[in-house]
Amino acid sequence: MALAEQVTLYIPVHTNLSQVESVVPFIQKCHRAKVFIYRWNFDGKTMQEFYSKFANVEVFDFSLDSFIEQIYAELDKVVILLTSSSNYTFGVNQNNLFGALKHALPSKIIDIFHVGHCLYGCDSCGIREHSIPVYFTRFVNRTLEYSTEDVRRQFIRPGSKSVLIAPSVGAKSFLAREEFINTLVMAQKQLPDVCFVAKLHGFCYSPEGQVSVVHALSPEEVKNVVVIQQNFTVVPQVMFNILPFLDAFDVIITDVDSSVAFESLFFAAPNKRTLAFLCPDYEGDSLYLNHLNTFKTTAELDDSLQRCLRGDLPLDSDAAKAFFESKYGQVTGDEVARISALRNWPARIAGVSAAPVMQEYLPGMPKPSDISTLPFSTALTAARDTAFRALAPFGAMEALTLGEYVEESMLDYASWLNLHVPQLMACGLPQKLWEKLYRKVRYQEVFDGGAVLQFNLDESGYSVTALQDIKANQDIYIVDHAWTFTMREARQQLIKDPRLRERMYALMGLDIEQEDTEQDLADDESGAGPADDVDIASTPVSDDSHVASLEHCLEFIESLGADASSTTSLSYDSKGLTSVAHLQLNAVCPNIESLSLWDNELTDVEDVANGIQGLQRLKGLWLNGNPLHKSGGYQKRLLRSCPTLEILDTKFTPNYSTWAIKEISDCKDVALLGELDLSDRGITELKLDVFRTLTQVHTLDLRNNSLVFSDNVTALQSLRNLISLRIDYEDGLTREAVLEALPQLQFINGVHVSRSESDVDRDEEREIAQLLDKVWLFAQTYRTITDTSDRTEKSIWYVMDELGSRMRHSDRPNFHCAPFFSHARGIAYNLLWPEVDVAAGEQCTRDYLPGVSVKEGRAARAAVITDDEEALTSLVNEQPPQPPLPPSKHSGSQTFVSTGRKLAVHTDMELVKNHLTDDRFTIVENQNDADIIFHTTSFDFDTLRMGQIVNQFPDERYLVWKNLLAHSVKSAYGNVEWFPQSYDLEHELVPFIHEYQRRAEANEDNLWIVKPWKLARGLEITVTDNLKCVVRTMDTSPMIACKYISKPALIDGRKFDLRFIVLVKSFEPFEAYVYNVFWIRFANKQFTLTNLDDYETHFTVMNYTPGAVLTQVSCEQFIEKFDVQSSVKWPVARDRINKAMGATLRAPAHSIAFPRGTAVYGFDVMLTSDMNPQILECNFGPDCTRACKYHPYFVCEEAETKKLFTHLCQ
Repeated sequence: MALAEQVTLYIPVHTNLSQVESVVPFIQKCHRAKVFIYRWNFDGKTMQEFYSKFANVEVFDFSLDSFIEQIYAELDKVVILLTSSSNYTFGVNQNNLFGALKHALPSKIIDIFHVGHCLYGCDSCGIREHSIPVYFTRFVNRTLEYSTEDVRRQFIRPGSKSVLIAPSVGAKSFLAREEFINTLVMAQKQLPDVCFVAKLHGFCYSPEGQVSVVHALSPEEVKNVVVIQQNFTVVPQVMFNILPFLDAFDVIITDVDSSVAFESLFFAAPNKRTLAFLCPDYEGDSLYLNHLNTFKTTAELDDSLQRCLRGDLPLDSDAAKAFFESKYGQVTGDEVARISALRNWPARIAGVSAAPVMQEYLPGMPKPSDISTLPFSTALTAARDTAFRALAPFGAMEALTLGEYVEESMLDYASWLNLHVPQLMACGLPQKLWEKLYRKVRYQEVFDGGAVLQFNLDESGYSVTALQDIKANQDIYIVDHAWTFTMREARQQLIKDPRLRERMYALMGLDIEQEDTEQDLADDESGAGPADDVDIASTPVSDDSHVASLEHCLEFIESLGADASSTTSLSYDSKGLTSVAHLQLNAVCPNIESLSLWDNELTDVEDVANGIQGLQRLKGLWLNGNPLHKSGGYQKRLLRSCPTLEILDTKFTPNYSTWAIKEISDCKDVALLGELDLSDRGITELKLDVFRTLTQVHTLDLRNNSLVFSDNVTALQSLRNLISLRIDYEDGLTREAVLEALPQLQFINGVHVSRSESDVDRDEEREIAQLLDKVWLFAQTYRTITDTSDRTEKSIWYVMDELGSRMRHSDRPNFHCAPFFSHARGIAYNLLWPEVDVAAGEQCTRDYLPGVSVKEGRAARAAVITDDEEALTSLVNEQPPQPPLPPSKHSGSQTFVSTGRKLAVHTDMELVKNHLTDDRFTIVENQNDADIIFHTTSFDFDTLRMGQIVNQFPDERYLVWKNLLAHSVKSAYGNVEWFPQSYDLEHELVPFIHEYQRRAEANEDNLWIVKPWKLARGLEITVTDNLKCVVRTMDTSPMIACKYISKPALIDGRKFDLRFIVLVKSFEPFEAYVYNVFWIRFANKQFTLTNLDDYETHFTVMNYTPGAVLTQVSCEQFIEKFDVQSSVKWPVARDRINKAMGATLRAPAHSIAFPRGTAVYGFDVMLTSDMNPQILECNFGPDCTRACKYHPYFVCEEAETKKLFTHLCQ
């Protein structure tokens, strides 16, 4: 179906061919389109040539005036089509600009539609306005300029296996990592019979990766693109649609953070595989990863590629295709028609969000007054004014949005702003400091707070004061993060990393003893230069200038005379040295093996490279503490200049030998070494020829290196006397696997092999307990997206470095502190800036509860986290009480009556479409034509027509929100034995604190489970007995604290909960039924009240945890075990559960009742050890996939359905 004749598409173009596939299907369906190319688009000429070949397209340069002029003169209705993502400032600005024009020209512009530029899986398009795969339209309709067969003929040799290299771009792509590119180059050489082809991201085809002023590749990516172009056959830019390639090739190598990985699922087949790079900080959809083969290291890439080509890697192709369809449905080729109907161009259909309301972009905008009726000059002036107001405050990015050129010096800054403006505005950083921040974080971090602030220590602890007068809002300081963790990981991190423990103790001011002597030795070694040096630094040196110091150094070396040529080790530390080349070391000390230049003023890489070139015996070089070292990135250059180097800046190079072992261990004979600390040495491989010489080593520390255990087992097995090993557990590596490879070990990470990994000694346990209690004074949090499909977020906790953490709390702070994520560098910091003038010597303070108001329990929260006992004894609840449950706004009895004809059902749920086979029903596409509406998302009851019923109730939040469910039960019954004692922390924090204190004084069980109001799937839930922890969880989202079931019923020693499906036909009169089949979810480990952070002991939701075991038990099997192991028989327990669910539903019935509603809910229930049910939560729209699988008539056969359900009697 073509678009309506009276519609003309207006398409602003800001990038290159990489995004045209989302646009061309619309062009091919419309009678006319106008393309406007931004003048700063570096590929503008290519884009003009591309679009000009379409007969129905006119091409213009984009400017505000030309755009308005065309619309003003337009006879058709206008739809503005955008490919930019509203994740970025440029996309937001486009929303504002074109939204303002639509507001001013409502008779001309009928819609603004973000078609997007990629599908699920890509972070850059994480906000998606629709789930219709337009990108597939031309491929499915076979209207692309090339086909799958064309690709096979052009790029794949007959009978050969084929590999497509298709990286994304950005910090999360393997394109930014040289080691992966080199691995693929080597693989091609080793596999000459395999066809390797590279299909690069569209941005990679622009000169030096600069697509436009808002899109550019990093220098690392540009360099790696060159390597790919030099070593692989590269698909030309004009073949921009990747789908025929995904169809043609056997193996696809791409990124998890790329829609290519997701698109490949459409082509899933037994003989095809997708390898996707999983960046270390990926926190997305774990279910998605189940359908991909991921790699994190070069070894994993190489191994997975080999297995793919052999056909060894498992893949459930049906499940992969089903996952694709769960996000986008069926690809039919009529996607443009579906969107046209959705957006009301000809008609509306369901399944995608409606057109955006422009008032959301421009709050407070007056009612439209159509300027198209005004004279053109007047209309143009009015439109300009509207546009400029929409983009205020005006800056470089806003100028770019209007099509204006920006000075070259501002281009990168504008690109940086494009990524970061939403954050900058959210954290409240004054706009005049934005450019200063950009210059401090864009290319290298500048941590300069120590130049104006200093620590102080007195009897009351640490504080921070100003070294000089500091003016308000005049400078910005970056604060690093010393520790990043999640609630579930914190304890294990402290157990496994003694150095982290030690730093946190010092940072938090806790008085502890130093770590064991082994750790002391490691610290000494990591901070030492070469041993037995000729110490130039100990010779008196004039402090007049750096030049004088250099001259003195040269004179000293020359004074050595004959000894100079035999000198093997030199140290020249902390003397202001600015040049190495001037030392003429090659001539004076040609046999030097180690050179220490710590804490000097070296800045020039080439100077150092020239200074050490020709030193054929130089094996160790220390540049730590120099400006050059802080900026980094020079290691490869120095290795080219001096390939004999084995140690560079305390890190081992790939050339290391026994010399390096001797140097860092201060041992002349490595055969005599007993203890060896190689932690944090940058080691990527344990060399067998080196380790075979370490015959007496019994204790070895390998932590904080980039080692894959399985690749280095042989070297470790050569250490015959090894009994103690400290090692990092990479993904998939277990303690059992280490012991299997090295059975002689007695200690792993300091814990005897006979003890559990987490069974640390009492001193360590005491220290960790102190830290986990104290951390909540220092910890702050931010949230990150873990699943771009539904915007699921995860809370990340962090402790700032010593500067940020030692700044004391104040309700009236003089500094503002806020988290900031640098997208360009992929690193999180905190920003610190003075909000008022601060005098020299004045104490500097920050707010530990930023943004928390009095009504949000600020006083109570502060009293808890700061241990203010006086304040805790006099707490008054300042939070507003939870309002009483309101009566239903909808009264009357159910009015739906069957007419004898087929009933029309409208649904967005594939399960219903596939299983509703009863002849009395028919599925319809238009909601207005339906008798029954069955939606999985929140329904707009204002759209309900007379005679229609819907599978929801208007105020069912009183059931499905955890806080309101507790409020409903308490309001109806008070405290009851079948519902856990609960406190809504947004309204009942002080009563909760009082109850916690009462229990503590009475020595009663004080375990609590803290849950977000509205999240599911076990997300953000914490089990704790720590009051500070409970209070701090409120920083992340509104929370409810429920008494933890400390004595649950157990089956085979493990916790379990039960999921029941309940159908509510009516609330008034009450009529509800429970499905007789229920589902059992088990914890994976034996129940114990130790280690509350062990997810698989205390939680039962395992299907969202990668790698977790799912225990599948049928109802019948469960009941059989239950009757044997429990104090009551199952019918008794089931009757108690049914009564509890019925009472729960009736609690808010008067507020929820609606005569034209029905609903299906999922109840989660646990049993206590004395077999009393505990209602955990009630969920809307539970997953009924298994019900339909086991009972295909679940949704249709009335007679059979009644047999499957039990009435929940009043």
